[in-house]
Amino acid sequence: MTRTYNNLTDILANGKINTAVIRRDWFKDTPLYKQIISYKIDFIPINLSEHIYCFSKGITSRPKCVCGKDLKFITFTIGYRKSCSNICSRKIKGDDWKSPSSSIIINTTKEKADLYQYITSNDSIPPDIREFLNEKMKKRDNDTFNHYFDRTDYRNNKSYICGLINLTKHLIPFNNLKDLKLCERMYLYLNNITELPKCKVTNKPLKFIDTKVGYSKYPSRRDIKHVTINRIQPILKSQGFDWININDFMSNNLTYTTATLKCNKCNNIDDYDLWNGRWHKVYCSICNPFIHDSSQELEVYEYVKTIYSGNILRNYKYDNGNRKEIDIYLPDIKLGIEFNGELFHSFGTTYPNNASYENKNKHLNKLNDLNNLGITVMQINSSEWEDDIKREIWKSIINVKINKVIAYHARALTVISLDNDTKDNFLIHNHLQGTDKSSVRLGLKDSNNELLAVMTFSKARFTDQFEYEMLRYSCKRNIRVNGGAGKLLKYFISKYSPNSIITYADKRYSNGNLYKKLNFTLKGSSAPKYTYIKNGIHYHRLLMEKHKLKDRADIKYDESKSETELLFEAKYRRYWDCGNYVFFMYPTT
Repeated sequence: MTRTYNNLTDILANGKINTAVIRRDWFKDTPLYKQIISYKIDFIPINLSEHIYCFSKGITSRPKCVCGKDLKFITFTIGYRKSCSNICSRKIKGDDWKSPSSSIIINTTKEKADLYQYITSNDSIPPDIREFLNEKMKKRDNDTFNHYFDRTDYRNNKSYICGLINLTKHLIPFNNLKDLKLCERMYLYLNNITELPKCKVTNKPLKFIDTKVGYSKYPSRRDIKHVTINRIQPILKSQGFDWININDFMSNNLTYTTATLKCNKCNNIDDYDLWNGRWHKVYCSICNPFIHDSSQELEVYEYVKTIYSGNILRNYKYDNGNRKEIDIYLPDIKLGIEFNGELFHSFGTTYPNNASYENKNKHLNKLNDLNNLGITVMQINSSEWEDDIKREIWKSIINVKINKVIAYHARALTVISLDNDTKDNFLIHNHLQGTDKSSVRLGLKDSNNELLAVMTFSKARFTDQFEYEMLRYSCKRNIRVNGGAGKLLKYFISKYSPNSIITYADKRYSNGNLYKKLNFTLKGSSAPKYTYIKNGIHYHRLLMEKHKLKDRADIKYDESKSETELLFEAKYRRYWDCGNYVFFMYPTT
């Protein structure tokens, strides 16, 4: 059907721009697009929506704020901001700054008067000081007190309280009082402290924080480490470990939760994380190699043993400066398997309460470290291994990496078009990401009419720079079809003549080599994305946007709180992946 767009109303729906129309390449050939682009404005719009907005409103120059600055474009529906800042917004609305209420002024004046009465009538204050204040008062009228404490040279007009603070030098018997801050002197005076506090462990002077908190518990971070050592070293000793890097541990350059311990039983030396009370239960990786491993991780290890006869290492420590480890490592083929238990690999305010340590690049950094060492690594999520179908898919992925699969040749197979149900059933049982919303569904079948591979396409979802997106390519479990992806892609190009194709490869289990063999070009990498987890179920981030949380029964919605705060309070946790490789191709060029 021929598309004709001549009027602005043709691309509007309920007062909003129909982005499904304007992002298509064919829209650039319509008369309306040519009218919009030819509309002359004296500035460069940030996007097509702004250009359309100016066209619809007859705007030829960028709107200005009352202060003369350019206004920011928001959306087609909203248009431009009314002002560039809150200050200019008040000018537009005619609001004036208001002084404090009269009651506040009255109370402050009374407070000052009461303080003066206390100073001049208190016998603990030396007579010469009281006489000095009285002489000052005699020279002024009844309102002298406010002027005296606000305008005299006491501490550069700080306030009336500065007068009282200056009196403390006559009341506190410290030789080095002049070196103390005003607020610290006031804290000492009000709390009747006559001796500067010191650390009970190191006997060093404590650091003053503020009048509310008072003094710190320890003089410095180094002293905190010292106290920590004295507390946990006997506990480590009782478990059969010697702490051999205490001096390094005290260094400011070393994270104080990391310690190098020596096992007295087997003399093994290893690094241990002592964060959050973990010194109470420390296990030697030689004497107790599997003590920290989950039963699911052991299942993965046992499965690899059944299909691979080469050397298999557990908790292998690779040397990248941090001495981190790989859960399962096959050194002969440089293949690593990471099993990510989602409780300790996610972030939240429930146990373990680690929201303040959230690092969205946690898994990506480890992937990059291993790739730099020439090690290919796969990262298995615990929820995937718990799922009966996805567990079998992961076993198939491992089989492919180890080359323990049945091979077919694409030249002996036939390309067919698939209905949606057949495609969905195949992807559910053979692809980790499951089903998709594809418009083009292709498959390869053998002479026995068995479906062995599937490739799907749709219009590009996240960008208007490319026409099509390859959504899925998957072979049947434990099968490799040599040349299968190339045959399906070639058929798609010959039948649908796409101008461009974009596709994504999940870094958790793909290095993108398949797409390179298909002549795709690496465009770059997307940043790690997150999902929310609760009770072992993953929720896509788009389903948990703040405005969608109002209808969820397990969330106490509060408009003043952010999406993350609401979900963390509802005991959701956030899990970050490794991101994707992004590939593209222009088949006709």
